[in-house]
Amino acid sequence: MERIELSKKDRVYRTVLWTVCELFCVASLVYALANGEGTLQILMCFVTTLLVTAPFGLGRLLGFELNAVIFTFCIVYALGPILGYVYKLYYVTNWYDDILHAAGGVAFAVLGVYLAKLAGGKSAPNVLLTALFALFFSMAIALVWEFVEYGVDKIFHGDMQRDTIVSYIDSYLLGGETGVIGRIEGITDASVNGESLGLGGYIDIGLIDTMTDLLVETAGATVFVVAYAIDRERHPLIFRR
Repeated sequence: MERIELSKKDRVYRTVLWTVCELFCVASLVYALANGEGTLQILMCFVTTLLVTAPFGLGRLLGFELNAVIFTFCIVYALGPILGYVYKLYYVTNWYDDILHAAGGVAFAVLGVYLAKLAGGKSAPNVLLTALFALFFSMAIALVWEFVEYGVDKIFHGDMQRDTIVSYIDSYLLGGETGVIGRIEGITDASVNGESLGLGGYIDIGLIDTMTDLLVETAGATVFVVAYAIDRERHPLIFRR
């Protein structure tokens, strides 16, 4: 891992960016409390405060630095939960969640590359093994995050695993015979206790969202590790102080 000494200007930039992001987290917490937001929004403010610290604090603790572009990317990415839940970007856009998960795939793959280099010590780790480790590490974090979403939904009655409206269902329970898959097509409405929900279809409660999140995050990590393997020498991402 290449050694580097950050310039005074670069250190000031990183400190200022981290400070601004932390102040934004505090201001968002005050905003959430003032507007009577629920437990989930307030929890996300505290979680984001810790996430923003990670790229700045871990580097100082473990003796490495991300290059300026990756540092900025990671620390801004960490603001995602607040922007999504407190400022409602999850609900007013159809693409915000996908972009956030793709960015997460990149951010955690960066961490995976560092961990592989850290484990290798002074010897240069195999590029292919490093890339594969970073990919699988990012995928593992994505899986753990889905566990967190499920836990929050169950414990705090949130809706982090967002629902999807579907127009058909395939199930063995509808087949009528053992091993036969039955289908209901053209679903335009669903009712509960005899009352129409008026949603234009059947509600899938989180499965489609969870699998889409995992696929998108894996795609983001894959793009990163391929770019890393091809261009690692010209644009190093991680430096040892």
